[in-house]
Amino acid sequence: MDPQPSDRPDSDLLQKDIEFRFTNDGSIATYFNATLSVIETIDIPFEVWSLEDNVKINAVIYMAAGSKPIYEEDAENPSHYKFIKNFFVMPVYEDYTGVGMADYYTNTNIGWMFQFNKNETLFQPGDVYNIYFRNPLSPGNDVYHIETTANVYTVTDSILEEIVVVPNPYNATSVYEHIAFIREVQFMGLPEECLIRIFNTAGELVQVIKHDVTVQVTEALVLKPGIYVHIIIRKYRLGYMSSTLLQMKRIHRKTSGDKMNKNIIIAIISFNCFMFAQFDNTGTSAANFLKIGVGSRAMALGGAYTASVTDASALHWNPAGIAHATDIQILLTQYNWIADMKHSYFGLVIPVGTIGNIGISLNNLDMGEMKKTTEFDQDSKVVFRASDVALGLGFGRKISDRFTVGIHGKIIQESISFSSATAFGFDMGSQYQTGFSGLIIGMAITNFGTKLQLKGTDLKIDTDPYADQEANPDVIAQLQTEEWALPMAFRAGFAITPVGPNAIMKNDALEATVSIDYYDPRDYNPYYAGGVEVKVMGGLYLRAGLESKFIQFSDDEDDSIDSDDLPYMLDKDNAHGYTSKTAFGFGLSSAMFPFIPYNFSVDYSVSDMGVLGLVNRLTFSIGL
Repeated sequence: MDPQPSDRPDSDLLQKDIEFRFTNDGSIATYFNATLSVIETIDIPFEVWSLEDNVKINAVIYMAAGSKPIYEEDAENPSHYKFIKNFFVMPVYEDYTGVGMADYYTNTNIGWMFQFNKNETLFQPGDVYNIYFRNPLSPGNDVYHIETTANVYTVTDSILEEIVVVPNPYNATSVYEHIAFIREVQFMGLPEECLIRIFNTAGELVQVIKHDVTVQVTEALVLKPGIYVHIIIRKYRLGYMSSTLLQMKRIHRKTSGDKMNKNIIIAIISFNCFMFAQFDNTGTSAANFLKIGVGSRAMALGGAYTASVTDASALHWNPAGIAHATDIQILLTQYNWIADMKHSYFGLVIPVGTIGNIGISLNNLDMGEMKKTTEFDQDSKVVFRASDVALGLGFGRKISDRFTVGIHGKIIQESISFSSATAFGFDMGSQYQTGFSGLIIGMAITNFGTKLQLKGTDLKIDTDPYADQEANPDVIAQLQTEEWALPMAFRAGFAITPVGPNAIMKNDALEATVSIDYYDPRDYNPYYAGGVEVKVMGGLYLRAGLESKFIQFSDDEDDSIDSDDLPYMLDKDNAHGYTSKTAFGFGLSSAMFPFIPYNFSVDYSVSDMGVLGLVNRLTFSIGL
């Protein structure tokens, strides 16, 4: 109980029941900080009533010790501050006055201290919360009964837009922690019932969390440092209606009512939610942008490109593919990725005679500017940037007229605000042309290398290394973060041309190629990808592809969860499900334009990322 007057409130006063009535006008309370030094007032959105006396009473608002909120004055009343749900509320059992109390530290009419759950639904005028006390001074027998008479209201888009995740980004000097060095990232203002889906920057689903006001279980999600995309699915009369959190960066794009945002997380996430789906090894690798597919042709085939790749994007898929180049090859693509991120890739292949071919690659994911948020400043005007980049050098060589090998080394950097991490990675692969109906077999190991560890000024702290000794000045130190591995993966596949001039089914008018890949990443479940490419008119390519992923599901024996709760197809009896992504595209090559002296191609693809939306890619490739 706080404050601590010399004469504490008697037990009869402490058993008086309280009612919080949320109104448009609210009321004025006394505000003081941890130093108890300044008497100020604060606007609160509710009135406090003593139920036994049926009178409106005063209230004291107290800032949590150790916290340093960014004060925000009310525009209509500059002498008052705005209420934040993190603050503590103490009823004062005396008639409401609407002015600051001069005796807030010695007043013996101050009751219990309360704090609203900052992760719960936003309050609305008309909400009423009652607190009934029974035996409050009997240790082990205290019973607190809380109920609300508020009507259930519709969660509108405007309310969803006020949902934020704090802090964003997390850094070592954050001062709002209730326990030092506990890394917590929390949702603020969630609807009563919703699903939270967490995706990495590659668009992979890494966690599904069910949030319900009746379930108060805190789960710790251990995810690697980096950027994550969060989507909120709210409960709706006809099912689930998707809408995303607007946290780090406000996204105004709408697709079927969806909004999207991204979050920077360099910590353990702690949610006041019930985590009902978790996937083995997910979220355990850094530099997830390395898994974003490169090139419109490859993505139109669902990513099944290990065996058939021969252009400059081979440095991403299978370095052995660059050995097929007979002239200088340049490939360039840039497009809008999920959550308003921009992905770009540049590839260059240069033949060096009989030695082989060398290649240069530049892979970049730019997250743009995002707002910094804290528990006390959720609409900050301060921004920060985050980006991922990889610069690589590769070599490919023909061992024979049918067998090629390649290797690709790269330096990788992830940057978040004023912190960054650097690592070195390698890719290696091979391709074998069987000579049977265009059948090619390819294999590759990608993203094998050192680990990433964040370092930078965001992790610096002032500390006393000899705290047990007096009069020692603080020194600047830096927190050491964990190391995280690259998203290493093994891929193998084949491509065959069953229809064409030299195929099993001879046809001089068209050519059809089928590609299938098996992909086994260290941080996700294995999956398959397949695609079909049809060549007509000598230089027009029509493509379609499919990526099918297996997702392990666990519901912690919660029978209230049914298949409609999940954002993917679910076989509940077998506790697993599949999710598929489709893609389509087309391409034009220089064969359609014989008057142009260079070999070139223009390729387009569109990939369905489910709730993350459609991704359109345009890729240019030219041979000099």
